[in-house]
Amino acid sequence: MAQNLPSLCLFRILEFHSNNLLMLYRCALVNRDWCQLTIPFLWKRPFSLLHLYTPSKRLIEVYISGFSSKERKLIKNLREKEEEEIPTKSLFNYVSFLRELDVAQAINCVSSWSLITSEENSILDTLPIIIIFLKHFVKNSPKISQLIFNFNFNNHLFGSIHNGCNMINWELLTYNNANNCFKKLKVLECIGDFNPKLLLICSMISKQIEKILISIYIDKNIIQYPNEMGKLQNLCTLIQVQKNLNTLIIKNVRNGGLGEHGILDILELTNEIHHSLKILYFKFVEFDNYNFIKSIKNLRNLGTLKFEYCNLSNHPLNFNDDNIEGNYYLKSLFNLKIFKSKIQIPLLTFMILQANNRLTILDVRAEDINYHELINLLEIISQNCKNLLEFSTYIIPDYNLLPLLLPILSSNTKLEKLVIDAETENNNIISEDVNNFLPILGKHLPSSLRVLNVLTRWLFHYDSLDKFFQESRAKLEVLKLKLTNLIKDDHIEVILKHSKKHLKLLDIEGTASISYDTWDKLQQEEHLHVEFHPDIEPTMLSRNYRLL
Repeated sequence: MAQNLPSLCLFRILEFHSNNLLMLYRCALVNRDWCQLTIPFLWKRPFSLLHLYTPSKRLIEVYISGFSSKERKLIKNLREKEEEEIPTKSLFNYVSFLRELDVAQAINCVSSWSLITSEENSILDTLPIIIIFLKHFVKNSPKISQLIFNFNFNNHLFGSIHNGCNMINWELLTYNNANNCFKKLKVLECIGDFNPKLLLICSMISKQIEKILISIYIDKNIIQYPNEMGKLQNLCTLIQVQKNLNTLIIKNVRNGGLGEHGILDILELTNEIHHSLKILYFKFVEFDNYNFIKSIKNLRNLGTLKFEYCNLSNHPLNFNDDNIEGNYYLKSLFNLKIFKSKIQIPLLTFMILQANNRLTILDVRAEDINYHELINLLEIISQNCKNLLEFSTYIIPDYNLLPLLLPILSSNTKLEKLVIDAETENNNIISEDVNNFLPILGKHLPSSLRVLNVLTRWLFHYDSLDKFFQESRAKLEVLKLKLTNLIKDDHIEVILKHSKKHLKLLDIEGTASISYDTWDKLQQEEHLHVEFHPDIEPTMLSRNYRLL
């Protein structure tokens, strides 16, 4: 069968499993044809995939086997130790398969190899060798599609050579073949304390970037305003020249971006981004009092808008300016996420009303939202969002707000995922008795629901759970009750009785009250994965349970 499988079919299968290193290894050993198709996937991103399972020494020596005699001589002259015998020919030109280059991981691998195989005592001594390797990659890799600059100062190999790494990154983009190597760059990530000029050079090299991820500052306690301003200005330049940018991820921006209009200037730069941008994602961004809605009015194809740990609490609420309501902003939006972010409810409801029934994924876990605002928000969602596939929300315990979910569930008959969360202060999660509500919830769950994730501390008897399943038409594949710490053997029996044939994941991580026999029974369920409390041994649970 393996010999008769068409190459294109096999390629598509391998492409789908390209992150499964063990499977790729096994496929490479089937026969010569399979090996030739598999090796490019294995060596597409060796420093992030292969390095997890392959020693740096072996990984680097495979590359050295394809080095020219001149490159070998340069490395030998830089090292004090006599070189071990390394083959000068390899089965494949491995560097030609390189498509995703994480510079920090590559430096890590080369440095580890050099320190292990020579008498060098400092990573500073390895910098010339690192440069040789990177030059080899740029010269011989035909097209790098993903380039990652990531300064992680927790890594002991990088902490002492910040300037050296910046110099390496600079040289990487200015080598003779850099224009050809990075011309068709699709993904660019710059994280940490990188030199802002890297963005300027990238704008000169590549005009086809589809995804940009930028982190502006690395530590909120380190104030380097000129450096941050340089990053923002050069990011504007980089975005301005792109023709196909569809994903923009911006992290760690304070004081609204420090400029007159700051981070929002990026969204008003050019008509190109207005037509191409589909995903806009902010994390740890402070918008101050700048008008975000006005800045995104021309993003005609924006489908996904995400805020995580952001602050839009000072956003102006003058939505009537510039005839905003008549322009139907966010007309392509289908995915809106407000997670752990501060936002004025009028602004949030305005965005929901603009997107209306186009929304299929909605996460409204906004911070500092009060009882009356939450009631208003949930009512607007139930009236205007009828096509949700995924819905996540906060429910404030002890305020009898759970019934407000029922109209939303009834009006969204295709809902597949429901997340019920509770905003907490200082991790103080309030318990809530849901014995009366649980059967009603089961009755209102649409038959399409497959994932139920409860991130609050629910208290319920196993009889109520049994009625919940009896009333429910949903065949849950994922049930998460992570914080429900009073799950006992009877609850597990009820879950298995009603869900055994379709449940694939059960999260009861917060519980410590089940017996060893029940735990053992769960482990025997072939198609069920159970996430349990990692700090408590089942044998200890067994002893505690029997003492009660």
